[in-house]
Amino acid sequence: MTRVPSSLGMGDFEFLRKYFELKVSFLSSRTDSYCITHIRQWQRFNYYLLCFVDCEDNFRPHYYLLDKHVVHRMRLTYMNGTPEANSNNHNVELRITIKKNSDDMKIIKKFNLLEDTSLDSMKKFLKKL
Repeated sequence: MTRVPSSLGMGDFEFLRKYFELKVSFLSSRTDSYCITHIRQWQRFNYYLLCFVDCEDNFRPHYYLLDKHVVHRMRLTYMNGTPEANSNNHNVELRITIKKNSDDMKIIKKFNLLEDTSLDSMKKFLKKL
């Protein structure tokens, strides 16, 4: 894997000409949810690699690999401003809060390109590229 400079707008890392945006979130025990921020859909990458760390399960990480377009199936909101204020903006950063057993989490699980949520599954995926 190779780190991609942020100035290129192509995600965080590259592997065999595929580009990945990495998002890490720890489970909030207060809200029972994960938070993904600074979603930049205009950038030129292929996949989101989500790492959800379950603080209730000994801080076990769960990996999800999604085609970047899957996030549009979820309930995204603006990082800043109102829908009206952002109506003419093309490059608007988005965010989402995902409850552990929500419909958005079901979408993530359904469209996960990995066999399961383990790191080994991610490694297997990369070997197949």
